[in-house]
Amino acid sequence: MLLSDQAAEGADQPPACTTVAPHLADRYGALASRKRDRALAWMLGAMLVVSLGWFTYAMVFRNSFGNISVADISHSVIDKHTAKITFDVTTARPQTKLRCEIQALSTSYAPLGYKIIELPASSKQHQRITTELRTLNTANTVTATDCWEVP
Repeated sequence: MLLSDQAAEGADQPPACTTVAPHLADRYGALASRKRDRALAWMLGAMLVVSLGWFTYAMVFRNSFGNISVADISHSVIDKHTAKITFDVTTARPQTKLRCEIQALSTSYAPLGYKIIELPASSKQHQRITTELRTLNTANTVTATDCWEVP
């Protein structure tokens, strides 16, 4: 029998020694991998709980998934450092105060101006808002990016 035939026969069999002396396991970390796996499982579980908590908060309290819609109507550049925007806000729950985020962008979509405006509670479901925004340079576009309820 050739040496290569003996190696091929031994490949199907388990190793002869499967137990490790405890002092060697401690020294080379065989037991530490189980502890590390358990710690990793706990960390992943905690991250899942935090993610589900944030999602629940966003759905229930922030109304950030569909109850408030924003639509840009028009914008204009007044001068090098001022822009104006008109936009519509529609909310499913009137009589709530809102905050809206406004951005002015350059031709390369770099932010040139940013503003958060607060809208008082209104009995109307649809509101049309016009506001001015200071910019660092001449803006190419101005947009209302998001609105949310104020607690």
